[in-house]
Amino acid sequence: MGRWYCLYTMVRSEAKAADKLRDAGYCVFAPIYRKRVKIMRAGRRRERITEIPLLSRYIFIEMEHDDSWQDVTDTDGVGDFLRGHANIPAPVPLHAIEDLMAAQDMGLFDETRKDLPIFDPGDHVQILEGPFAGFPAEVARAIGGETAKVFVTMFGGRVPLHTEIGNLRRAA
Repeated sequence: MGRWYCLYTMVRSEAKAADKLRDAGYCVFAPIYRKRVKIMRAGRRRERITEIPLLSRYIFIEMEHDDSWQDVTDTDGVGDFLRGHANIPAPVPLHAIEDLMAAQDMGLFDETRKDLPIFDPGDHVQILEGPFAGFPAEVARAIGGETAKVFVTMFGGRVPLHTEIGNLRRAA
């Protein structure tokens, strides 16, 4: 078992560098952040899931003591090692890598997880984002586990609104 090092990659080359290093036989960890992205096309709102590097331009590599640093830095997409004293690549503590891996495995960097809060009809909530951010509302019903119909109190009446469940928080 070797030591972990941090590599600085070329712009938007994290995945390419990680793939090339894996192909060369190295163990590489490139933490990923998953999120939903809303896209407007031809007047229709669509949603897609995208994966982006958690640490832009940085990946981690496990190397043995006798591995060539030059072979790694010559890999397509790799810029250089994160270096410490005397311009020598600085090892990353194993517990830091293990903590990042565990957090990723638990889904802490995944906005698309399905463990969203559950609301029942009649629950009082607050809207978190969008034009109605901060407004109090009452849940009418959940729709498909990802959206909810709520009634927002405004203009002296109750206005129906459909929103994502992740956009709601229980009112205090």
